[in-house]
Amino acid sequence: MLASRCFIVLIPLLAIFSETTTTEAFSPGLKLKRLSKKLMKNNLLKNSSAAVGSSSSNNTPHNERKQQQYKTALKLVGGASCLAAIAVPSAGKSLLTAADHCFRNYPILSNMGTYTVKSSLADIVAQTRDSMTQKFSFRRNLTYIVNGAVFTAVVCEIIYNQVYPAIFGIVDTTTTLLLKVALDCLVCAPIYWIPSVYFVKALFYGNSFRQAGKEYIQDVKYRGLLTTYWKLWIPVQLMNFWCIPRHLRIFFMASCGFVWTILLSCLSSNNKE
Repeated sequence: MLASRCFIVLIPLLAIFSETTTTEAFSPGLKLKRLSKKLMKNNLLKNSSAAVGSSSSNNTPHNERKQQQYKTALKLVGGASCLAAIAVPSAGKSLLTAADHCFRNYPILSNMGTYTVKSSLADIVAQTRDSMTQKFSFRRNLTYIVNGAVFTAVVCEIIYNQVYPAIFGIVDTTTTLLLKVALDCLVCAPIYWIPSVYFVKALFYGNSFRQAGKEYIQDVKYRGLLTTYWKLWIPVQLMNFWCIPRHLRIFFMASCGFVWTILLSCLSSNNKE
């Protein structure tokens, strides 16, 4: 199950590079194909010359059969190498195209799936670290799945791709870039992005929202939760709003957020569940 989840994570990861590569400049299949053809042609020419010289001196049926078998084997090897050089990049390109199509046309479902896998795997890593002191908790894992898939992925899609463009416009300048990062890290993070997991956890464990709020404030005051968040997410969001395509920004956040979810899971697990 863990391997299948990792495979699902790697599929949308390849979509980042689909917009930045070109077929002619970065296609190893075309280069290998040309190289294989050149080598096969040179070997066939050498073999033909050798065959002519050999036939003039000793033209026997046995030698002719050996020469024909050599030519056939050489063609098979060259054809197989060309086929492999074409098939592997073509499959990778099709995978990139399919992933990019999903994130462009089905952003909410694609982001929810990405955050589901990311949140689950990150919490599994965190619980593996704590396996010596406590058993694996499926309820804790489900808490991070729900928080990631619903309260993060869906809300991110609305805020980043709907609200922010309406406020700051479509074209990103240096001013709008800094304003987005400031709004996201200084306003949205303390009042929603970080405390949401505490309140979702309260729902799953039957605790009150007041208790969840107290745990969040304690982690901010005494464990440096907000400072740790800023150290990670301010550089990430600067890069995210600066150079990542809009339809891949939430996926980029999920990829970078893997480490953050591990830290948050380890930190919140110290509180009484």
